[in-house]
Amino acid sequence: MTSLPLIEAVLAAPIGQNRAVVFDIDNTVADTRFRTLEVAAQFDACHGTEYFRGMTADRVGQDGASTARAIGAPESVAKEFQRFWQSDEGFWSGAYFEHDRPLEPVASIARRADSAGIEVIWLTGRIEALRDATQRWLLAQRLPTRTLVCKPDLSFRTPRFKADFLLERCQTQRVEFFMTECTRDIAAVQAALPSLACVLVDFPLRDEGDLPRQAALLTLDNL
Repeated sequence: MTSLPLIEAVLAAPIGQNRAVVFDIDNTVADTRFRTLEVAAQFDACHGTEYFRGMTADRVGQDGASTARAIGAPESVAKEFQRFWQSDEGFWSGAYFEHDRPLEPVASIARRADSAGIEVIWLTGRIEALRDATQRWLLAQRLPTRTLVCKPDLSFRTPRFKADFLLERCQTQRVEFFMTECTRDIAAVQAALPSLACVLVDFPLRDEGDLPRQAALLTLDNL
């Protein structure tokens, strides 16, 4: 991981200020590729196939279709797996969250911030129905769970939801930075709060947008 002076300065600041750091979850602190592998294994089990047998995390794509195409599956299988992956029993089922693995460089920053008396806020595109499963995962990784902000439902667009939350929070608290792997989230936040520091996590599955202006890049090694 590349050390960022911004983060080190935040963690080294005196205790006692009304400060917060804000993190996304999926592919920011939680490596969801292993969730997709479990969904793929369930797909094979349900269909009596072995398309995904032996697949490793480095070949997982951003969704079901790209994951199937990565192993050379027929297009009909890619489409069928995409439907399975995005269903209520697929990737966004809380039952699969336990398979996510922590991205330790980011998890470590969150733990250090919590130990330094800085409020750690998880600001996620997950909906309220997934709160309990999300909190269980955070607890299992020894991550702070005091503040978890979920979307009320799927009618809320994630980038706007996050920008609106941060705009309101910054009126009552000093938010030191917002960290995510999503350039669309950062673009929305920077439009609403140009002075808020943003950190882009260089996760393998992050969206392909260019590095947002004035955003710091946190690189992750050996993923």
